[in-house]
Amino acid sequence: MGERYGQTGTMTVNTTTNKTMLNLTGGTGVIMRVYDLIFGPNVVPASGLFLYEAERTTTTGTGTTVTPEPLDTAHNLAAEVAARSLATVEPTNTGAPALSIPLFSQATQRWTAAPGGELMSPLTANNGWGFASSSPALTTATRCTAHHEE
Repeated sequence: MGERYGQTGTMTVNTTTNKTMLNLTGGTGVIMRVYDLIFGPNVVPASGLFLYEAERTTTTGTGTTVTPEPLDTAHNLAAEVAARSLATVEPTNTGAPALSIPLFSQATQRWTAAPGGELMSPLTANNGWGFASSSPALTTATRCTAHHEE
């Protein structure tokens, strides 16, 4: 079993197109396995719909650096995965979303991978996963917490 980390990202203003709350990218020396996600509003929103999606990325976006926190402080190794939040330039996404969750705006959703069903990154620089949100009508801030193993 590898080292496990957690990190949280936010998007301050949603639009009708996906905006990345959290972007995790691996490298040539690490396979990242995302096994747990929590999506929800960052403030008390009006009633409406949010769409949360997990999309494979091939480039990193521009945003605020987030330091992945070790979930086992006995080992406390620095993560090899890079994390960014509050995307000002979106990462490059490939293909259709691997995970798409439409959700009532006042709800929080947790997704946990079945054993062997983790979202994995390849051994390719700057490849990983983007966790995005959008809404057809709301501009409320959203949040994503991701746990990964490397």
